[in-house]
Amino acid sequence: METINEYNMVHRELKHKQLDTREVAARLGLKYQTAYSLMQRQNYTVHEMARFSKLCEYNFFAELATQYNYAEPADAEKTVLQDRIKELETEIAVLRRTFKDLMGK
Repeated sequence: METINEYNMVHRELKHKQLDTREVAARLGLKYQTAYSLMQRQNYTVHEMARFSKLCEYNFFAELATQYNYAEPADAEKTVLQDRIKELETEIAVLRRTFKDLMGK
C-alpha cells in the first residue's frame, strides 16, 4: 500500500493560506508549542485532518479519496439494493403465477 503523506498536504494548504504556526495555534485554540508539535507530525488522526480542513477551508478527505481506486459506499449500497430488487421481482413473478393458477381453478 502506498504511503500517504498528510504532512505535505496540510503544509501545502497552510502555505497557500499563508498561515504560520502562531496563526494555526490561535485559530485552533491551542498553545503555540502544542500547535508546533502538531504541525511537525507526519501523520494525523481523522479528527486532526477535519480540523485542518476547516482551518484551511479545504477538503483533505476528497484529496485522500482520489488516491484510492475503491468503490464508493453509495455504489456498494446501490449493488445491494439492485440485488434485492431482482429478488423481489422474482418473488412478484412467482406470486402472479400462483394467483393466476388459483383464479383459473
